[in-house]
Amino acid sequence: MHGCIAGLHSLQPVPAPTKGRLTRCSRRVATAFAVRWAHFFGPVDAGCYHFYGTSRQPTLIAGVDPLGRPVLAPCYELMHQVGLDAQLTQAARLWKLEGLYRSGQGDDTLAVSLGVEHTLVGVMSTAADFGLLAEYHFDTSGSGNALHLADDWFVGVRLSANDVQSSELLIGVLVDHSEPGYSFNLEASGRWGSSWTAELEARVFNDYKAPDQRVGLNGDDHVQLTVLRHF
Repeated sequence: MHGCIAGLHSLQPVPAPTKGRLTRCSRRVATAFAVRWAHFFGPVDAGCYHFYGTSRQPTLIAGVDPLGRPVLAPCYELMHQVGLDAQLTQAARLWKLEGLYRSGQGDDTLAVSLGVEHTLVGVMSTAADFGLLAEYHFDTSGSGNALHLADDWFVGVRLSANDVQSSELLIGVLVDHSEPGYSFNLEASGRWGSSWTAELEARVFNDYKAPDQRVGLNGDDHVQLTVLRHF
């Protein structure tokens, strides 16, 4: 699935968790393991996994620094997470499913993403492919999670030039169905010569309202251009 939510820069303080949760976060050593199974059934590719270990997405705990100023401290908790993914290929159309269930990091969380991409091959008698994308995201983690997609739709288009420069362009918008708010996303990449690659990324966030934690993204629009030289 396409991800189009950037990290937060201006969150409001969140309630401090219980002492037990703080105790888990203070552990320096924790055993972790992950296992994954994948297989295909005709036109269907499917897989599932289980992970136990330290969360890669911290819980933010309200506190103060030595100067008495409010801060948010990251707490990396131990968690269990199981997930599945599947893709059905039908000629020029791809159907995708991703789901996960997580426990050990606050309330148990269920998240599901459904998507479809239809590709028009050889647009206007050229080598280019034009893709139409639609996704639905459901997440029970609640508005306290700054990155949650509780009831959101994503629609976009993808253009692959299929040229020597590997030129690609993705444009889309993520709309919050349950609360006002949307974000605009643009990604472009390509290379020139034998040593140079360029990547362009733009994000625009608008109209997110409290209690949605993404309200902190309003005004955090940005454009990033990355130029790489390969040796």
